[in-house]
Amino acid sequence: MAWFDEKANEDFFAGPAAVKPDTDKDDWVDAAVAQIKPPMMKKAAMQMDCRAYFVEFTGQKTTDDFCQWVKKREQAKAQVALQPKPVVVAKPTVLKETPPPAIALKDLPVFSASAVKAEIAVGHEGLAKKRIKLRYHLLPNDNATKAELEKAATKRTLKWVRRVFASANLSPKILGIDEITNIADNTLSVVGVKVPGYAKPKLPSGKNKTAGDSKITLVLTDSGSVAETIEIPLTADESTEDIAKDIARVLGAKGYVVVGPTTHLSDAAHLTSHDLVITKGGQPVQIKASHDDAQLGDAPGGAFDVLEVPTLGKGMDNEDGLYGGSPIQRKILRLGASGDDQIDIYVLPKGGLNGRAYPVYDEVKGAKSPAAPYRNAAYLTHWSTGDAKGVVFDDQLEVSPFTLPHEIGHVLGDTGHTGADGELMNGGWSKDNGLLANKRVYGKPLLVGSLDFGTEQPRADQDMSAELRSRGNKKVLDPW
Repeated sequence: MAWFDEKANEDFFAGPAAVKPDTDKDDWVDAAVAQIKPPMMKKAAMQMDCRAYFVEFTGQKTTDDFCQWVKKREQAKAQVALQPKPVVVAKPTVLKETPPPAIALKDLPVFSASAVKAEIAVGHEGLAKKRIKLRYHLLPNDNATKAELEKAATKRTLKWVRRVFASANLSPKILGIDEITNIADNTLSVVGVKVPGYAKPKLPSGKNKTAGDSKITLVLTDSGSVAETIEIPLTADESTEDIAKDIARVLGAKGYVVVGPTTHLSDAAHLTSHDLVITKGGQPVQIKASHDDAQLGDAPGGAFDVLEVPTLGKGMDNEDGLYGGSPIQRKILRLGASGDDQIDIYVLPKGGLNGRAYPVYDEVKGAKSPAAPYRNAAYLTHWSTGDAKGVVFDDQLEVSPFTLPHEIGHVLGDTGHTGADGELMNGGWSKDNGLLANKRVYGKPLLVGSLDFGTEQPRADQDMSAELRSRGNKKVLDPW
């Protein structure tokens, strides 16, 4: 029985009324656990958080009866595992006589050709050699100098990126390493969705809590420290896009230059988000934004601020699902001299994610597909506050060595995460260069599967080695 068959599962795990014997349940759970993406989800399942992983499989709530049944089953297995096992004496390995090797090793076994199950073409000589064009952008960092970050970018590119993509006949080429020093906080975002939870805000009611007309209040301070307070009326049920256009119109009439609103959409179920970059006299302004609408921003799980001024000082957020990124991520992507013929890599001082990529999202159609500079890019954090808990982007410590090539792989292949152990695009994070690290680019006959961006539909039989040069933006690759 397929674990994704919701109706069948509902009938199957209906508590005492279930008609299937326990052996079928055993088979089902074993099969389901085997499909969990390692390592984090499998770890949760092994800790017997049965409700969490059952909901992860089926998307439906389950019963306490089923949870109790799983716990008893796992406890029984644990008891069996504690029973003494018979001692098995292995026969000694018989080695063929061979001349002593030149190196100082003894008793090397000789393997016969009959032991080979498949031959994998290393290097994929049938694929033309290509260079991956990379440009680095270094953001201000209190814990590392420009020279240290340049050294880290160079070493990680020439060591880890080059090693990983060599099997696909791809090699990196650094176009430049730029330093970004001036980061103005003059962006106002009208936010239509936030994570975690992908909450969707209510639109304005047009009235404040005292039944008066509601409004947005902006306090804008120019480069001469002169502050101006501007009010923009809110209309009942106007969209986030209309709110952004109203702000731009009113500010334009008062002598401000507004670039935008640029439109960003996470998916069809949510409201669009819009960014406004505001200057006066050619200089950025400081922004304080608020509103008094009785309804705008209300959402399940609590209200959120529909008006956001993204600043780097607040740190990088953990958003990892919006196509063009969150407001602070979009702000960062606008800082570099991005182009469609290169992959821009931003090195951030800190963040909860080790890295994140912004592909072309070819499977995402219409307004959801981001334009430059919100694609063909990625960021890496120098100091991770998330899984790595320490320095990620460094030339001495080799923590998370495959995060950079992994994010580059997202851009090259326009692909989501695969479930193949050891494969570069596996969603599991590899802390170091271990034997089982996710660091290999699989190609025929080793095919993988993933979820498409945007459609979230499963893809099967991917030759990842070939797709790295065929699905994404081919302009970022040069002939060798």
